[in-house]
Amino acid sequence: VQSPTLALIVQREKEREAFVIEPYWQIKAEFEHDKEAFLASHKTEKFWDNAAAQAVMDTLKGAKSGTVTAVSSSQRETAPPAPFNTTAFLTTAASIGLSTANSMRIAEGLYMRGFISYPRVDNTVYPPSINLRELLEMLEESPQLGKLATELLKQKELKPTRGKKFATDHPPIHPTGVPVKDQLDAQEWKVYELVVRRFYATLAPVSISESMRIDIDANGEPFFVRGSRVLEAGWLKFYHYSRKKDEEVPAVKEGDTVALNDTVLEAKETQPPARYSQGKLIQKMEDLGLGTKATRHEIIKNLYDRGYVHSDPIQPTETGMAVAEALLKYAERIARPEMTSDLEDDMDAIAKGETDKAEVIDRSRKMLADIMVALNSKKEELSAEIRAGIREDKILGPCPRPDCGGQLKIIRAKKSRKRFAGCSNYPDCDHSYPLPQFGEIIALGETCAPCGTPKIKVMSGKGRPWTLCLDPKCETKEKKEKVAAVAE
Repeated sequence: VQSPTLALIVQREKEREAFVIEPYWQIKAEFEHDKEAFLASHKTEKFWDNAAAQAVMDTLKGAKSGTVTAVSSSQRETAPPAPFNTTAFLTTAASIGLSTANSMRIAEGLYMRGFISYPRVDNTVYPPSINLRELLEMLEESPQLGKLATELLKQKELKPTRGKKFATDHPPIHPTGVPVKDQLDAQEWKVYELVVRRFYATLAPVSISESMRIDIDANGEPFFVRGSRVLEAGWLKFYHYSRKKDEEVPAVKEGDTVALNDTVLEAKETQPPARYSQGKLIQKMEDLGLGTKATRHEIIKNLYDRGYVHSDPIQPTETGMAVAEALLKYAERIARPEMTSDLEDDMDAIAKGETDKAEVIDRSRKMLADIMVALNSKKEELSAEIRAGIREDKILGPCPRPDCGGQLKIIRAKKSRKRFAGCSNYPDCDHSYPLPQFGEIIALGETCAPCGTPKIKVMSGKGRPWTLCLDPKCETKEKKEKVAAVAE
């Protein structure tokens, strides 16, 4: 399963590399009504021709006001979310800053201590055996979250939401106990609160919001501004993670005159497709049938641990790129999600008694044997491409010495085995820099402006990664030391 997951990440990176950036322009105008300034956008949201955008700016020269041509609003209801299954839980936890592996580790710890239910589930429907009112009465005892439970208990009837996936093995993830906050560390409390608030949200009423739009004419050029606000919070009161900040618009009516304070022409560029975050990747894996609820977070963790990927959003290393590309080239089937998802479907069919186990095993053996034959026949080419990727990961960037033309790369001293950055043109160039001795070093492809050395990211596995340049005497480090001294 790791191979097709890595291939997904690498394919997205290649899409980003192949993306052709296109320039475009946007025109914004600052209007004012009753001493309240607000920003509006030109109705042509993207000008692909700079001359056309400049023509609009010329039309607006000298304009001092605009006229409101239309005011519209609409209301909509938003239903509460479905109960948490593993995928939804990990995706949401990733959105609030927790890695998928860490979230599952914490959730399993909370389960073992009796604070939440079993966290490896597909089910998104509460079974009738769960007494929802009793759970809320239990949660009333929480000093931090109890008042919200009391509010839900005022409802005459508790009607929980239902997701699309129903299973009978385990219920959706929900709270089962009330810890004292001091019993948990900061991340444990973060996960516990997330589970409780999601449980609350599934029992809460709909939220009602209002969307508003104002259209304005300025010297014949159309502008508009949109706004939105929550009228009735409903479930958003209990589950603030999904709530967006209100965007109010001025109270104007059709025919009103608004002052035009300023116009701005902004040059922008189209952006490549975004890299997968851990949460988005978990969801994509589920959609493609890669792994199971119990293994997806571990698959992602293994890709990090083996040095195939780094950061979040996830970026492949050169080694990861080489491995995925080599597999796609010489054993494509093993790197495609269809093979893994087919095997997962076969195992589910065996569990349900819909197919014969021996038949599935025979078919799987033949398929894997064919793949091994293909890999073995190309093992020299495969290993050469992977070794090339590993060598690329050791290159940190160009040597800053004038007229050198070499590359600084990670080298280990023969005697001490300590690593340092040395020039590929050694002995003609003896430029070298010390490196951190622990953690994974990632080349960022950037150069420090003050000292000219490459920038790197160091991933230690403990705490946040840090970014630095190679020169220990760089003025940027001196500034950081002065700031730290002042703070002390």
